[in-house]
Amino acid sequence: MPHDDRAATLASMSPAEHPAVTPEHPVVACWGGADSSGAVQLGALLASRLGQPLELVGAYRYEPLALSARVTLPAEDEARFEAARAGVARARRLVDASLDVRERVVPAEGIARAVVDAARETDACLLVLGRDLSGTVTRDVIQHATCPVAVSPLSVPLPGEDELRRIAVAFDGSPPARYALIAAEHLARATGGSVHQQSLAGDAGAALVAASEEFDVLLCGSRGRGRLASTVLGSVSSQLVHGAHCPVIVIPRGVRRSSKAPLGLTTAAAH
Repeated sequence: MPHDDRAATLASMSPAEHPAVTPEHPVVACWGGADSSGAVQLGALLASRLGQPLELVGAYRYEPLALSARVTLPAEDEARFEAARAGVARARRLVDASLDVRERVVPAEGIARAVVDAARETDACLLVLGRDLSGTVTRDVIQHATCPVAVSPLSVPLPGEDELRRIAVAFDGSPPARYALIAAEHLARATGGSVHQQSLAGDAGAALVAASEEFDVLLCGSRGRGRLASTVLGSVSSQLVHGAHCPVIVIPRGVRRSSKAPLGLTTAAAH
């Protein structure tokens, strides 16, 4: 059908007759070097299962002259940009060619803020990071993110293509835990998996880290607030992000329920 005729046909329909259009809420995976390969592969797997595109984001440090203690030559910024673009191109090769993938390189005075902004600009349903050794970027992203954040572990095998099915939730009845449970139930429906609950004894963080060996992914809420959030995520979520034996999805404070989103929670641009 010619484009103009199709447009006229749609315009003549009543609202109930319009074809359903599913809004896109991409999975954003951040590339920051070889340590990010797990994040890219996890992001691709989650995007595939949730039926969403994958956006690969590379951020490069940019220092505006007005804020810099030294002169930053344009050539230096150009070199950083080219390096970031080349990194994102390499990351693309880690992803199955059949997946809808977008690539983006963004300037950043602060990497964490740039990543959060990138997710917000595309209304992402999920933001995926590699586990940085210092933990500062991960901590800052989770503190400011407005959508769920997945953290891929270092030196831990990722779930296989058909293995994202054993899903656990760190549940204590709190509002953050209830939102984590909602996301887990949506993920289980998307993957054909199941959500597991069991009683654990002893220190909650240590017990969950030990139990994580049995699962493909573990979800938890973040209780960090205000100044405290800039130092810790909440003791349990912090222990899981840094020590779990499987990928961890953290539900930041401020995220709420949304029946229209892939994980049943508000997406990044909804705030």
